[in-house]
Amino acid sequence: MFIVIMADSEGSAEAAPLKPVQLLWINLIMDTFAAVALATEPAHDELLTFKPYDRQEPLITPFVGRRMVVQVIMQTITFLLLLYLGEDLFGTNRSTEDYENEDVGRFSVEHLTVVFNTFVLTQLCNQFNSRRIRPCLNPFAHLSYHKIFVAVWLFAFGVQILIVTFGGTFLETTPLTIYQWLGCIAIASLTFLWSFAFNILPTTMTASSWPWWDNLSAKIPCSCFKADLFAIAEEEGDSIRVVNSALSPAVVAETKAEVTEDAAPMTPPSIDSPKSRA
Repeated sequence: MFIVIMADSEGSAEAAPLKPVQLLWINLIMDTFAAVALATEPAHDELLTFKPYDRQEPLITPFVGRRMVVQVIMQTITFLLLLYLGEDLFGTNRSTEDYENEDVGRFSVEHLTVVFNTFVLTQLCNQFNSRRIRPCLNPFAHLSYHKIFVAVWLFAFGVQILIVTFGGTFLETTPLTIYQWLGCIAIASLTFLWSFAFNILPTTMTASSWPWWDNLSAKIPCSCFKADLFAIAEEEGDSIRVVNSALSPAVVAETKAEVTEDAAPMTPPSIDSPKSRA
């Protein structure tokens, strides 16, 4: 969204904060590298604790879709503020000669390099959040088992350092100081904060059907809880005991019915039935 908003209406690449070659690198990170890194994650034991997906369930679940919307909105606001208010913060104001030169754009090359570097680092940080398709407060969980993701991520980060440092006129970048790099990393790390805030919201807002305020009576716990609705009741002798009494009566009744149906013993075939005689 940030790229679309900042695109020049006349199609001029000089007025855009992200240059064509930079966009090619961004597209490579967000599409090709991300696909390789995220699609190769091995299975782990925690997957057995979740309810299976229905074959007709959409690829982008409500939780994933709403998290994407939150990231888009927050990243757009952040980069617009960084573009127009970040010159004093990073010390990237244009020189006096630049102001007198009409061929120089509104922002200095150094400032646009900060914007480009922060944008790329934000997408790299957000790849950790994208690993979790269910609510989870730790985006780095099971990372030690996913060596391909780590290798691809480190490769992209290393290439980004080379692009910023040695890109020069071809990539329209200039080397940054260590303090500017730390500032870019700090702003890029905000994506973890937004993901954490989204994960602690009630499930009625992040994963249930909308409008979410119609589901407030269910009082479903926050999204970071691993227990799903199908696991809030358990057998107690011949009856079903509700574990989470905070749920509404309608949800409790539905959960009891599901658990009772799943736990119903199978009736053995009669001795006189055709199957038993066979």
